[in-house]
Amino acid sequence: MEGKEEKEWKRRSEKETRRSGRGTRKRSGREGVKKRREEVEEEREEVEEEREGVEEEKGNEEEKVEKEDEKEEKRIQKEWKRRRKLKKRRLKKRRSRNEQVVEKQVKYTEGGLHILTQRLQ
Repeated sequence: MEGKEEKEWKRRSEKETRRSGRGTRKRSGREGVKKRREEVEEEREEVEEEREGVEEEKGNEEEKVEKEDEKEEKRIQKEWKRRRKLKKRRLKKRRSRNEQVVEKQVKYTEGGLHILTQRLQ
């Protein structure tokens, strides 16, 4: 009877002792479960933080792309605005040259009024 009790006691004590070789501190089964739960919880928190970091990076990348698109759009608008100004300036110059030519023709031709009306139409 005592042999069985001793074996069972040894088996229990082996379960409860740390397996690192020292065997100085005994643990109850609940402590091990609590510790494991804490470790799992910490791992979950780390994974969540990593996910949040990745999501923030994605959000930052999307913001960067949007900003680049806005910059490109502004650049295109400025280019078109510049082109319109140039076009208007060229038209003004052409009109003024045409008017000068018409005035010269009016001065140097007898039927000047006839030529003037033709040019302006």
